[in-house]
Formats: sequence, C-alpha cells, structure tokens
Amino acid sequence: MNRLVIVGNGFDICCGLNTSYHSFINHYVTECLKEGLKYEKPSHKGSFKHGLPFYNPKDDALLQMKFGSQAHNVDQILEYIKAEVKRKDPLNGSMTFYHLNAENSKGNAGTARLVVHYKSELFYNSINRLNWSNIEAEYFKLLVKIYDEGKDIHFVEKLNKELQFIRGKLIQYIKDEAKRHKLNKKAKEQIDFIKDKLIEPVSKDKIIEEARGKVKIGSIQDTLILNFNYTEICHPYLTQNEETYNVNIHGMKDNEEDIVFGYGDETDPRYKVLEQSGIDEYLRHMKSPYYLTNPDFQVLRDFISSNFYEITILGHSLGLSDRVLLKELFEHNNCISIRPFHRGSKEDFRKKSLSLTRHYDNKEEMRRKVVFDESAILNRESE
Repeated sequence: MNRLVIVGNGFDICCGLNTSYHSFINHYVTECLKEGLKYEKPSHKGSFKHGLPFYNPKDDALLQMKFGSQAHNVDQILEYIKAEVKRKDPLNGSMTFYHLNAENSKGNAGTARLVVHYKSELFYNSINRLNWSNIEAEYFKLLVKIYDEGKDIHFVEKLNKELQFIRGKLIQYIKDEAKRHKLNKKAKEQIDFIKDKLIEPVSKDKIIEEARGKVKIGSIQDTLILNFNYTEICHPYLTQNEETYNVNIHGMKDNEEDIVFGYGDETDPRYKVLEQSGIDEYLRHMKSPYYLTNPDFQVLRDFISSNFYEITILGHSLGLSDRVLLKELFEHNNCISIRPFHRGSKEDFRKKSLSLTRHYDNKEEMRRKVVFDESAILNRESE
C-alpha cells in the first residue's frame, strides 16, 4: 500500500516560518504604518481634521491611512486597529477609525492623530481571522452577497482585484520569510520525529475492515507528498527516497503565474448559483480550473488510483476552501486510513475530526477511516 502525506501551513510554521495569516496581516499593516510614519510634511495642503493637518502617506487597494504626526508607536497603533475591528460591525457601522489621543514624542497627548479607512470589506473582515482558509471563505461569502443583492458586475471585479492584491502581497511576504528561514534545533528534532513516523508500517487494525484481506501489511511501497504551501520547505525534509513523489498543488512562490489562491468548495449550493449565472467573473478565483493546468494534478490522480493508500495530515486546517480536492482524496475507494497529526491532545484531535466530517457525505465511512495516533504530535510553537 501507499502513503499520501497532506502538508499544510502548520508544517511550515513548525519549521520556523512565520507564515500564518495572523503574521502576514501584522506584517502588512505594520509596513503600511512604517511607510506612513516616514512622512514629515502634509502631502496635500489644506487637509485638516480637528484643526490640525493630516498627512496622507498611504493609499492602496485595501486601505488608506492619514497621520497627524510621527509620534505614533507602531505596535500600539496595530493593537488599536485590531481592537477597533473587533468592536465595530463593518456591515452596519463605519470602516473609518479616528485615533486622537496618542502621545507625541514629547509626551503631550492630543496632538498625534491617525485615520484608518478600510476600502476593502474583505480585508477588514479578515483582520481577526485565524487562518488562510477563513479569508478564502470570506471572499466567497462576499461574492454570494454581491450576487444576492443584485449588484453590478463592477463590484465583483473590485472584490477580485482586492483578492489579487492580497495574493501579491502574500507571495512577496512568503519569499522574504523563506530567505530568512533557519531551522533551529527544536524544529529539526520535530522533523526527524515526523520522518520516522512516515516510514512506520500501517498495522492491520488501523485500516478499514473491508480492505484487510486485500492489502499487504508491511512497509509502505510509495509515498506522495501533497504540498498545499507555496514554499518547498517540506521537500528536503520529508522526501524519503526516489520512490517519493512531490506534488505542489497550489504552485510555488517563485512562479507567481501558477499560484492558486481562492475558493474551492464546488459542493456548496451557492457555488452552483454563481456557476449558473453565466458570468465568468464570479468564478475567476475558484480553484478547480487552476488544478487542471497543473501537470502535477494528474500525477496525484494516477497515484490515488494505482493502489490502496493511507493519508497522513501534517498541519493542514482542512478548511472548506480546499474541499473540492480533499473530498476526492478522502472519499476515494482506495483510501483505507486517515491519520491526522495533532497538537498533543484529544481535544485538538476532535477538532481535526470535526473538520474532516465536513468533507464527507458518508459520516459512518469517515469514522471507520480516521485513526487516532496519540504519538502523532505536530508542535507549532512559533505561531
């Protein structure tokens, strides 16, 4: 039998990369603030608020920032922005915040001023999201909202441009993170442990009953590393031998044209509505068409059709934004066991199991396939 290893962002984080969505958002907003705080003179004469001039240093597809002085502490402002996002409702309230009580460099209050205006509801709603699948799900939710409200196609085009802008910023951020990456001792120990787990044979009691008489129990024949990340970090660490296949299903950071970033749940009834609208712009960032142009996709399909296989999950959130592919892998007749790595507790394993159920129509089949391996622990201390 074979082994299919699903690698998500949790693995890269385990290796020391700060590639969580939270880290990316902090980096982007911090860079916007730093850029703005470089300015010493108002960019537009006559731009006043509460009697004091505002500088207009930052304006892009997602937000606009104006500053009344250079006195702001970047970390404090970042916390303020996130707190304001939690407090306000973008659907019913304003997406413009005023910060009028910060201290200036001399310790005087009331002269340092900040205005943050979010031009993108997608970005605003994603500030406090926990992972990448959530922003992709938020994107789809807003697509449906535009359709349901009968808005002009220009609203869809604007939303698609915003997602494309985030995609570009993300790829540059990941490139920079990869350059800084160094594997520390703790991460190396974790990877060595994972490699040992990946060569373990699958015992007879860990596969579904109807396959036990058909599968040769013993060492794993072939392994395929299915990498959902945009980095190649997993390849040198997880590749066992020449029988290991490596598939980068979402593309690589150095080939931006092939990067897949969008939504991938074609089973959602609302997807069918968008599909039947006949407007291609609604489907521009759906994942399925991108898979068809990836030659590795056929390698994956040939692999799962060639033999029985066990699935090991390393650091993938199993969000619905990847459902179109995960559902095919999990429900395939050749899939006879699923082993999710977890964070060392039964509670975390239960959360993983709940995520798995969303990809199954037959819940009883899912329960027979999923295996709790108490020692299959993936530490993500750098998150």
